[in-house]
Amino acid sequence: MEIILIVCLQLILIFMTIMVIFEKNLLKAIIYMAIYSSIISVIYYFLKAPDVALAEISIGGGISTLIFIKGVEKSDKFIIRCNGNKSIKHIKKIEEFCNHMGYKVHYDFNDTYSYYDLEIRNYNEKLIISIDKKNVLYDKLNVYFKNYKKVKVITRE
Repeated sequence: MEIILIVCLQLILIFMTIMVIFEKNLLKAIIYMAIYSSIISVIYYFLKAPDVALAEISIGGGISTLIFIKGVEKSDKFIIRCNGNKSIKHIKKIEEFCNHMGYKVHYDFNDTYSYYDLEIRNYNEKLIISIDKKNVLYDKLNVYFKNYKKVKVITRE
């Protein structure tokens, strides 16, 4: 009976691994990892390793989960440098993009941050979005603003 329970738990572990890999929301993926850690600690307990089970649940399910959540919280901040210009046109489209991607927008009008994700400015009635180099964010911006003629995405390379 115990072997059947362990096999069932291992199948759930495989399912949880797949859920973590394919989950788009980072917070949900972290929760799936915490569940994975809890299940593996139950398996350790049934395999007569209660000390390992206790370490797994406290470190894998507790401390690591808190560290990951704190990291995701910090990475959600999307900093946009505005070159001191508070009257940038078409800024609503940037906010729509950030909401669509799940980013928390922070505008930097006074060069407060040393790092920023985007730099935006007005030029000839267009919104120019400049980014450091071609990467995934650059591709997502181009796809999102493909049909919007008043926005141009460029790189600073």
